[in-house]
Amino acid sequence: MQEKLLLEMNQNLKDVVNIKSDNCIYICGMRQTGKSYLLEHILLGMPKFVIYDGATHQHGQMGLVVRTPEELDAKLTSGENKIVCQPWKGDEKTFDKFCEIIWKHGNMMFAIEEIGNYMDAFSCPEYADMLIRVGRNRGIGIMGINQRPRRIWNTFIALIDHWFVFRTMLPNDITFLCEYLGSAREQEIKELPKRYFYYMNSDEMKPIKCNPL
Repeated sequence: MQEKLLLEMNQNLKDVVNIKSDNCIYICGMRQTGKSYLLEHILLGMPKFVIYDGATHQHGQMGLVVRTPEELDAKLTSGENKIVCQPWKGDEKTFDKFCEIIWKHGNMMFAIEEIGNYMDAFSCPEYADMLIRVGRNRGIGIMGINQRPRRIWNTFIALIDHWFVFRTMLPNDITFLCEYLGSAREQEIKELPKRYFYYMNSDEMKPIKCNPL
C-alpha cells in the first residue's frame, strides 16, 4: 500500500521502486508515450550503464557514443561508465557482438532500445540469450524497450523483475499484456494518456497505475 500511494503521489521512482543494476526491466508501449524518457530516468540512478541505441539514435546525450564493438570494448576497458552504442549497421549479428562485449566486462545495466528488432518470441542471438539467462551472475542487468509487447524473447519475459506498460492499441499486444496485468485492464491499457503507465514487479505482480514522472 505504501508503494502504491507513493507512486500515485508522483514521487521520484528510484525512491519508491527498488531497481537494482542487475535486474531485468521491461518497458513497452506505443511510440511517443514516454518509454525512452522513463529509460533515461531509471539510468540516471545507475553507476554504470550501456545503451544499445541502434534503432532510434536518440540517447547520444546520455553518454559517450561508440559505433563498433571494438570501440565499446576499449572504452569499458579504459573505465568509461556511461556509454551509448549507435552502430552504423544495426542488424542482429552486430547486436550480438556488442552483447559479447557486455558479457566480457560485466557489472552494468545494459539498456536496449527496440529489443524486439534483435529477438522474437522464439529465437534470440547467442550472447544476448546468455545475458538474459545468466547475466545476473556477472552483475549485468537488462532493460528492454519495445513498441510491440508480444514480440519479445520468452525467456526474457519469464525473468522480468520490473514491468512498465504504456498505452498499447494492437489487439494481439493487449491480449498478451492482459495475461499479466489482468483482463479487467484491457480498456485502460488502450486509453492511458501520454507518460502514464502501469508498474508491477515480480514479487507481488499487482499492477499500479502511475502518474507521469
